Amino acid sequence: MITVARMASVLRKVFEDDARVLARQMGVIKRERKLNGSTLLLLFVLGWLHQPKAGSSALARFAGTLGVTISKQGIEEHWTFASAEWLYEVLLRAVQSLISAKTVAIPLLQRFAGVYIEDGSSIRLPDSLERYWRGCRGGNGQQSRTKAGVKLTMRLELKQGTLQGPLLQDGRSHESRSFLQEQPIVKGALWMADLGYFARVAPSADEPSRRVLSDAVEGWGGDLVGKQASGCPSGPASACRGRGAGV
Repeated sequence: MITVARMASVLRKVFEDDARVLARQMGVIKRERKLNGSTLLLLFVLGWLHQPKAGSSALARFAGTLGVTISKQGIEEHWTFASAEWLYEVLLRAVQSLISAKTVAIPLLQRFAGVYIEDGSSIRLPDSLERYWRGCRGGNGQQSRTKAGVKLTMRLELKQGTLQGPLLQDGRSHESRSFLQEQPIVKGALWMADLGYFARVAPSADEPSRRVLSDAVEGWGGDLVGKQASGCPSGPASACRGRGAGV
């Protein structure tokens, strides 16, 4: 469970320590003069929370509330691919530190070497970002504000409470092509996802005996279906027929 005290502790470490170290390691901040990794992160996060469409001029004015004097040109120097990668690494640190789950004590699930739940979500981006993150482009390929998008996928292991992701890919990419599919799952584990993952999913070369627990997934009332890695103890397919709330 995420308490206010735990969230405050984690975010303080991420903003004050991790962001600063990562900024130096990734070359975002070469010399700590007006800005360091901590103040730059605060400027971006709080500035855009305050005004989501703020440009460099608005952010430069907002920097004054943080005790930082910087020009809009100084801020624009940090609008680089390196800064984007740095922000993503900071996001991973924050999410993976905050999101955890208690180990489950359901006897049926204890029979598996691991219990994974995987899902994804899409975010629409401005059309100008199409060259970096391709969206679905709408039904006729010309609909505005759908040319660019990003898809985030995550995988939670319930028995250990560990999280993989969020990993980013083009918004138009199918769930079954998530980069998480390249991450190994322990032998004898149960993997659960919604039906979108099963529309095109196929067994990988190193897991020829991975199998779907039921042949009638489309007839299920729920959204989650399961796949079982080779060597996993057999069990009733109904174990995975939940709507997600009870899993």
